[in-house]
Amino acid sequence: PAGNGNHDVKWSSLNAKIPETGSILVGATTYGSTGNDNPRYSSSNYGKRVAVSAPGDPAPSYGVALAADGSACRGDFGMTSAAAAHVAGVVALMLRANPTPTPAKIKNILKALPKGNISNLGGKKMGRFLLATTAVDEAKKK
Repeated sequence: PAGNGNHDVKWSSLNAKIPETGSILVGATTYGSTGNDNPRYSSSNYGKRVAVSAPGDPAPSYGVALAADGSACRGDFGMTSAAAAHVAGVVALMLRANPTPTPAKIKNILKALPKGNISNLGGKKMGRFLLATTAVDEAKKK
């Protein structure tokens, strides 16, 4: 996950510069007004290092976790954590289709996806919108 601080991913929330790691950073989108656009989730971090963005609106998604007493509890699961889970699932499908691409090649495939319907509000870069079928098809070619 790129994080949920509403700032460029190259800076920490304490305004310290974060070195490039080569990670596949994932931003989050929310639902657009037309169903065809995917605006940046308001707290999603952004920047040139974000490779791909995926749905992260917590409203329709629920995670299940264990409470301290061992019972199951359900709460909102969203933002960049949910978006990263979407991307991880697609990467698993990519590797199932072709197990040979390196992490760097996977990242390059994601960064080269068609722009898709992502609204970069205020010019804040969010990478490409996750297009699962296209990503898997591209992985087959590599």
